[in-house]
Amino acid sequence: MRKLLLFTLITFYAVTSLAQVKGTVIDSTAKKPIDKAVIGLVIKSNIADTIYTVSNEKGEFSFALVPASNFSVIFNTMGYAPIAKFIPVSKAEKTISLGTVVLAARSKLLSEVLVTAAPIVIKEDTVEYNAASFKVKENAMAEDLLKKLPGVTVDKDGTVTAQGKTVTKVKVNGKDFFGGDVKTATRELPANIIDKVQVIDDYGDQANISGIKDGEPSKVINLQLKKDANHGYFGRTTVGAGTEDRYQASFNGNYFNNNTQLSLFANSNNTNQSLFSFGSGGGGGMGSMMKMGQSIMSDMGGGSGLMNAMSSGDQGFVSGNSGSNTGITSTNSIGFNYRDQWSKKISVYGSYSYGHKNNAAIQNTATQNSSERFGSSYRNEDLLSTNIGDNHRFYFNMEYNVDSFNYLKISPSVTYANSDASSNTNFNYYDSAYNKTSKGANNNTTGSKAPNISGDILFNHRFRKRGRNFSVTASLGTSSSLSDQNTQNVTTNYVIPVGTFNQYQFINQDNDNHNYGFAATYSEPLTKYRTLDLRLSHNFNYARNDKKTYLVDPVTGLQTYYSSLSNDYENDFYNDRVGVSVRTTMKKYNYTLGLSLQPVDLRGNSITKDSAYSPIRRVNIFPIARFAYNFTRSKTLNISYRGNATQPSFSQLQDVTDSSNIQYITRGNPYLKPSVTHSMNASYNNFNFISGKVLFTNISFSTTENQIVNRTIFGKTGSQFARPENVNGYYNANGFYTYSKPYKNRKYVITFTGTANYNHNVNLVDSGKSIGRNWILSQRFNFEYNLKEWLELGTGIGYSLNDVHYKNSDGKPVSTLQNTSSNAVTLSTNGSADIPKNWVFRYDLDYTINSGLSSSVTKNPAILNASMEKQLFKKKNGIVKLAAFDLFNQNSNINRSINANSIVDTRSNKLTRYFMLTFTYRIQKFTGKQPQSGMKMVRAFGG
Repeated sequence: MRKLLLFTLITFYAVTSLAQVKGTVIDSTAKKPIDKAVIGLVIKSNIADTIYTVSNEKGEFSFALVPASNFSVIFNTMGYAPIAKFIPVSKAEKTISLGTVVLAARSKLLSEVLVTAAPIVIKEDTVEYNAASFKVKENAMAEDLLKKLPGVTVDKDGTVTAQGKTVTKVKVNGKDFFGGDVKTATRELPANIIDKVQVIDDYGDQANISGIKDGEPSKVINLQLKKDANHGYFGRTTVGAGTEDRYQASFNGNYFNNNTQLSLFANSNNTNQSLFSFGSGGGGGMGSMMKMGQSIMSDMGGGSGLMNAMSSGDQGFVSGNSGSNTGITSTNSIGFNYRDQWSKKISVYGSYSYGHKNNAAIQNTATQNSSERFGSSYRNEDLLSTNIGDNHRFYFNMEYNVDSFNYLKISPSVTYANSDASSNTNFNYYDSAYNKTSKGANNNTTGSKAPNISGDILFNHRFRKRGRNFSVTASLGTSSSLSDQNTQNVTTNYVIPVGTFNQYQFINQDNDNHNYGFAATYSEPLTKYRTLDLRLSHNFNYARNDKKTYLVDPVTGLQTYYSSLSNDYENDFYNDRVGVSVRTTMKKYNYTLGLSLQPVDLRGNSITKDSAYSPIRRVNIFPIARFAYNFTRSKTLNISYRGNATQPSFSQLQDVTDSSNIQYITRGNPYLKPSVTHSMNASYNNFNFISGKVLFTNISFSTTENQIVNRTIFGKTGSQFARPENVNGYYNANGFYTYSKPYKNRKYVITFTGTANYNHNVNLVDSGKSIGRNWILSQRFNFEYNLKEWLELGTGIGYSLNDVHYKNSDGKPVSTLQNTSSNAVTLSTNGSADIPKNWVFRYDLDYTINSGLSSSVTKNPAILNASMEKQLFKKKNGIVKLAAFDLFNQNSNINRSINANSIVDTRSNKLTRYFMLTFTYRIQKFTGKQPQSGMKMVRAFGG
């Protein structure tokens, strides 16, 4: 009891000995509060421990739980003379007020002192990085700068991810650059011309100009260039040759003069390097936002899910060193980007890109299937494939600022793709006892072409009354896809039906798609802080798929029309929406509440069979909800809900059997209903200006009604038949975080990144139904060391887990479905060092330990790349580099995917060890004032 009393007294004394210190800081001349003044508090009893805070917009500051001991307070902010105050403490007080502290403005700032701007500014939909705060090597590209930014990652293949979501577009000074192509901008623009990097949740052109955030945002990066970089020219030329007949040649030329920008890029190589990413971004305007015929535009509440790639079924994925670029690819490409100001009111920008690719791939696949009737079965496949194709892409945008109240944007686009592909697959099937049930080969050759023309128009009228606004967008497009496929399948069965079966088919498909749509919004201010938003949209998509299948005589080549495998099918998809919401905008927070009514009408009929299917009509009602709270310029909270409906695809609706691969036969279902998804999303972002700590978090949840899932039926030989059906019960939850902390003015940086994804899936196998519970987890730690400007070192460790368990609809374990868990651990290190006499050494090493994969594909690769370069000439703008790729010759593409009834382990060929000698010559000349150097830097964050 005495001990308890003593502990209570000590605790009481400790609590009562802590005080709050507060005060206000103002300008000596204007007598106005000073925002963002840096204040430090030094406790006499522990001088080594200094705590910091920043004043708010009212000039107020406070320190909580300060020990009741003598202390000093230091005031230091840009433009004011620093002062220090000693505060004696003679007795315990709950609150110590410093009153009003007056700071005198400096009459002249010392020329040798430069105070840095905030490295990161966090706004509601934008995270802005000050490029000068993240040092990169001389001659670094934009991609190297992005790798330094907390919350941003760049994969080996150049894919950029920001706050857990893939970046789909890159802009330069707010305008599309090469159609927004991500890799083109990040790999071709130098880092030293970039002033700021803005990571934006982009809701589209109409939302940007009207303020009504509609649908799910995409991640967009805007590279804001330094002012002096807008006056001059820059570029580089590289030529190189290497072992294994590798070659590389590229040209990059840019001329910038204020609003006039001209860029010409060209590249030729056989090292799997892509200059343009055709089909994975670019474009813009309403055409890409509407996704005609694919989805109903979602509610005005907006919001976003995280890692949506994991939300369809339980197709989990774990890999060590996977990435893309399967096989060996030769590429030739050229592109031109143009931007200009035709007059004070008219600005234009656009691009043309062309690419030719020749890809050769080798792939081994080991599959374990599970069925109710036959238990486990196994399939091994060896695939050889080639794909030769051409892509053309043209985008153009014209913005016309008619006057201060009217704005018009016109955005036509044209794309064209053609390809010739061939594949040869040898396969073997086994039963649960690993007895061979069948073997065979499947050979395919396919020629295809796909033209696409579309155009978007956006008009906005801003009324004289503040806050009253009207905008309308219209879109019109037509596309087609034509293909001819020759398929030959030879199968030998060792179980009933025993024998060898030969199948030769010629399949001709003609897909046509025509669409139009419009969306109008109107905003009416109700009060100073509240606005009524109205939205009306109408979209129509006509699609026709004419499939003709012919049986081919293997001797004579004679083709015979096969009516049961042919069908000419068309459908009309109408979707409308009427939405009303109230948007409240305050200084610290804003929110939107409302309702959206979305009728759906899907009609289909078979021209060949002269039959029509019953129209599918449905009315969806979605709430509209968004909330954003801006604590400070560096701390935000966003919560949102969104709902949308998605129509079935061509192949899912086509009521005809596709037996071009008799081991995997499919048939569409014209009675499918559109699926409806409800999603909630919450994100919290925080940057501490004093310590430099960064925290990005995101949590999302979604559930889908009438999810479209294939019912898979197994045959005794291991063959499968699949047909889509609608099911309920699917939901998905996931989370993401990044925490980064710099030390000693970013000399040391530690970063933790993690994701967690849970899928609750409904699976249809044979006549049964099961529930799949799939966890996909990843965690990574990185340590970065930067010694002045000559040495950069980084090391890290990553872990990923894919765990799947199945139960039937009653919650009991399903023994015939395989529960599995696979994981990968990746150890990484990289570095760059400047050596005397203008030499530079670089390396990066990844070692991956895989477990849980099939023995036929298991491999623990160690991938080491290294280079030594010599900088030439007075300006160091000539570089001779000897680079070694995959020094240990272990590069492979290994992955595991898991779906309703199978586990698929795949190993594909990738570019392996070679050496390359290159020469690069850079030019860079700007007429503006160059950045000053050699100035003393005052550390503003990072401890």
